[in-house]
Amino acid sequence: IFVDATDAVDELLSDPELAEESQANRERMREADRVHAMPCHAMTLAMVRNAAGLTQVELAKYLNVSQAAVARTEARDKGAGQA
Repeated sequence: IFVDATDAVDELLSDPELAEESQANRERMREADRVHAMPCHAMTLAMVRNAAGLTQVELAKYLNVSQAAVARTEARDKGAGQA
């Protein structure tokens, strides 16, 4: 069952204090996503490549980049994941 709560949310956010708090929470959540999620996502290139059973050369050919570019990206991503 879907309930459209748009009007109720709009009414709540008409309160300046609640609107400010909601905006602050959104900004904190965006920052948390940026800080915590990026390294996890960045590490996935090698994991996805391996899961697909591709070599760096095969992936590079598919992406129309050099094998060295794939290797550099995977190395950089691995370093970002350890930060």
